[in-house]
Amino acid sequence: PVEIVDNPVNTTHYAGGNVTLSCNASGIPLPTFQWYKNNQLITPNDRVYLTTLIHIETLIESLVESVLVFNNIVLSDDDNYHCQATNPGAHDRIFNVFSQSVRLTVQYPPNVTTLEPREIIINQTEPANFTCQAYGIPTPSINWINVSSGSIVQPVSGLIDIMETLLPPTTLQSVLVFSNGLKTDESIYTCIGINNIINIIQSPEQDNITLLVQ
Repeated sequence: PVEIVDNPVNTTHYAGGNVTLSCNASGIPLPTFQWYKNNQLITPNDRVYLTTLIHIETLIESLVESVLVFNNIVLSDDDNYHCQATNPGAHDRIFNVFSQSVRLTVQYPPNVTTLEPREIIINQTEPANFTCQAYGIPTPSINWINVSSGSIVQPVSGLIDIMETLLPPTTLQSVLVFSNGLKTDESIYTCIGINNIINIIQSPEQDNITLLVQ
């Protein structure tokens, strides 16, 4: 018969990286392996494939390690996986044993998808709103930046507010509100998406926004 010795473990990795899931089994004769994604048999390809390693434990017993390799993981790889170890027994019997199911979680760095409008012209004491949306896994937070001064914009009671809304599944919308525009508010602004994968300014200079106060 065959026995799973070491189960695969839950794994978290960022999109675009390489990651492996491993499953160890023992048996005589040596077991073979198949892997399943969400209970569907995985067909190996150039990006997702299997490798097998044999570890000799004793003169009569060996441990076989099956490794599921992901190159350049993508968001669609985020799912549940398990392995199946198989070996033949006496009287044409086939022994199958399944590992526990584990989760491969694919994370994604922040990506600012919306930054608008590009320019607003107001008179003093008039309001103005700018909208930024950032996508990422996990959901990013958003900072507004005054590009001219290089400082993070902070709410000011009665003058500046920042309103955030979660847009499922993992997009955050942030609205920068100038309630009572002042000449000192006139500047170039941008927004930054931040999560634990990477802190990245996805709004290049040409995507900055401008507030003009007359």
